[in-house]
Amino acid sequence: MATATNNNFINEEQETYDPNEAIQKNPAATELLSRLNDLLALDEEITKSEATKRGSIWEVASEEAQRKRTSIDDVTTIYFLGSEHGGKTSLLNLFLEKEQVSVEPTLALDFSFARRLNVEMEKDVCHFWELGGDPREWTNLIDIPIVECHRLQSMAIFIVLDLSEPKQVWPVFETVFTNLKIGFTQALKELDKSSAVELSDQLDKKLTQRLSSVSEEDRKYLKPYHLPIVIIGTKYDLFQNVEPETSKTMCRILRLVSHLIGASLCFYSKDDMVLKRRFRELVSHYAFNTAFPKEVCFDHNQPLMIRHGSDSFDQIWPSQPPSQCSLEFCRHHYESKMGKDKEKSRDKIINPILDPRFSEPDIDRRRAECLAEMERERRTRISF
Repeated sequence: MATATNNNFINEEQETYDPNEAIQKNPAATELLSRLNDLLALDEEITKSEATKRGSIWEVASEEAQRKRTSIDDVTTIYFLGSEHGGKTSLLNLFLEKEQVSVEPTLALDFSFARRLNVEMEKDVCHFWELGGDPREWTNLIDIPIVECHRLQSMAIFIVLDLSEPKQVWPVFETVFTNLKIGFTQALKELDKSSAVELSDQLDKKLTQRLSSVSEEDRKYLKPYHLPIVIIGTKYDLFQNVEPETSKTMCRILRLVSHLIGASLCFYSKDDMVLKRRFRELVSHYAFNTAFPKEVCFDHNQPLMIRHGSDSFDQIWPSQPPSQCSLEFCRHHYESKMGKDKEKSRDKIINPILDPRFSEPDIDRRRAECLAEMERERRTRISF
């Protein structure tokens, strides 16, 4: 009983704390609470407004998916092809920063990609195609990366030419360029009419921008390719040992060819750090839209570096009228100075299965067993 009486006494004497009453007694707290309520009300209105604008969760998801599809459409593509043993794989590995202890020869078409974070912390992606071997033996594959590319307006071609083999430079280039033109024509044919017209207009605008610095007189005689082309002359260290007259002729012809088709021209050596840096900047320009290399060199006694549209017929061949400067003229002049390279037999059957460089003992043994079994079966059927 004493305990109960004591508890009653405590309840009667204890004062309860009312926060609302305390706030009302404090003008500053009252004003602060009022502002807080206004902010909460404003936030609720904004949330409702955004929800109304964005729609349902499915609409928001659709918008996000569309945004991602747009970013995928912005992927760039670079296609490497050219001289056999010209160093295409080594060039690609240099840009991708892959170790090059031993480089295996590329068989047919090879695919790789690179990506990096841009200033907006989004991933830029570039696809790389490489055609291995001698393009004269793989003419049926040259056009595939072009025909199958879904973003031709974001594609560039790197033609690699081995300068240490002067007699093969023109035949390789001619084969490559001829089939590149065929591939582009085929790519347009596979589009519907409106898409083909739209793509052609986009490429024409980009081409006009690339060649904006070309004089009006020179522009009349150019036969530019629709996609950006970069001609890479590799093994410049060995090219320096070539006779001076041959070197001068080669540089002049490559400059004229590059000018005619609207291409850039760059010489490269794996032993020169400056040329390696220049090459990486060149690839990065077409892969990730970075700045074009600033260096320029027109001197045939030095490694050439000539940007598209920056050369002219007068500088390349002062004694030759621009109207007579054509790819046909380049071919005749090249063959008269370098000699005609022996054309490789087109009847040669290229069978990678028989190439010892790509042997797989277990697979090859099993394949031989299957072939033997098929042959026994064939003979059994014939005997009956």
